[in-house]
Amino acid sequence: MSKEEAIVAVAGIVLGCLTAIFVVGAIAWAAVKRRQQGALPEEAMERIDSRMERIELAVDSIAVEVERVSEGQRFVTRLLADTQAERIGGGGGSERKQ
Repeated sequence: MSKEEAIVAVAGIVLGCLTAIFVVGAIAWAAVKRRQQGALPEEAMERIDSRMERIELAVDSIAVEVERVSEGQRFVTRLLADTQAERIGGGGGSERKQ
């Protein structure tokens, strides 16, 4: 390695380290600044709580609908498999107990 290549390598390392220190310092400074500002006002917390409650209800409703659609898909798949089995082999499909 020549002298010029070594200088470039050391300069790159130093520049990389300084960049990393700057980024970490900026993040730490922002975290300290945010912590000093304190918590949100009570009114804002109430709005956030009510909004989170509405989101929770919406997610629960979506989960119920997804389960309903899945059950319908399982039923149709079983029905198609039974029908196809009857056409091919004369009733070799899955047995349904009710």
